[in-house]
Amino acid sequence: MTKRLLGIGDSFTDPDYKCKITNTKIGKTWPVLLADSLDGDWSATNIGKGGAGNDWMVTAFFKNISLHGKPDLVCILWSKSSRLTMAAADDYSHWTIDPIAINHSNKKKLRSPVPEYVNAFAKEYYCNHYHSGGYFKRMIDTYMTNVYIIQQYCQSNNIPYAFGQAIDMISHEFSDKVNLMRQIIDHPIESMIDDKKFFGWPAYRELGGYTIADHINKNVEYAMHDEDRHPNELGHYFISNKFLNVIKDSYNEITN
Repeated sequence: MTKRLLGIGDSFTDPDYKCKITNTKIGKTWPVLLADSLDGDWSATNIGKGGAGNDWMVTAFFKNISLHGKPDLVCILWSKSSRLTMAAADDYSHWTIDPIAINHSNKKKLRSPVPEYVNAFAKEYYCNHYHSGGYFKRMIDTYMTNVYIIQQYCQSNNIPYAFGQAIDMISHEFSDKVNLMRQIIDHPIESMIDDKKFFGWPAYRELGGYTIADHINKNVEYAMHDEDRHPNELGHYFISNKFLNVIKDSYNEITN
């Protein structure tokens, strides 16, 4: 019987992502490469979407299970907690705003095209009433909760799983680092995250963790282009191997 790997993420996972410079796509993304590396007959379900926030990932996770049943392995490459997902007309489309980035960059740039109501909400209301301290606290709380929900579901249902972090937990260059680190360390869920199943945890470099983006920025051979630091095929192999290292302790359970 074919076993199913469910892979979720943002543009570092999205099978339809195109390089911003060359307009080329990746042949095989990390969920497919990971499924290919496992013994036995495996298929990969990749529901990664460019710009996805973590709230969207959690919703997509449970919807996929409701439609297709429990997978045999779950691998999630988490996104920014500061991404706010706006609903679109169909189930898997969405628009994303990042209030921290918009508020500080002065570019007021959103994913394009987006409806006018999304522009109005993001630029004219949300960001004008944004307060960094409270926003950081809520985003960290939401981030921890999202990770913990999927962790506990997988553990309770005996589903092998592995996590990693694609990009910064919060728009790093705009954050109050000391305040942010304190909130991560002091959050009650932080100590309940199984770091053996989450490579790079805690996923914040000032706390000794790392993201996939950290590695790509240091190793440009993993990037699609010097001006587009999304993972190329070599980068996707790198991500696949990171997940493989996490699941190797339960490898017999997964492959048999």
